[in-house]
Amino acid sequence: GCCGERYAAAKKVKVEDHNKAHYPHTLVMGVDGMTCQNCQRRVENALNAMPGTWAAADLAAQQVSILTKETPDEAAIRQAIRDAGYLPPRTTVKQ
Repeated sequence: GCCGERYAAAKKVKVEDHNKAHYPHTLVMGVDGMTCQNCQRRVENALNAMPGTWAAADLAAQQVSILTKETPDEAAIRQAIRDAGYLPPRTTVKQ
């Protein structure tokens, strides 16, 4: 089963700065293992808790789009996804 069956729905972590102009960098990363909306929220929360990041996961596409204020630290982002219980297998960096 997935996390939606084992855990209560996670409370959404919201970013403080909602001005997309403040996030000039975009990283799109695949995420294996998301099977429900709770999984999606767990990935988003793990990344939105990081300073200077704003993430939106796409369950159907099995990926997450991450806006960052500074050059993305791909290793730290991958680790946050792993720590949330998911696997980041592929990446594409957009400037």
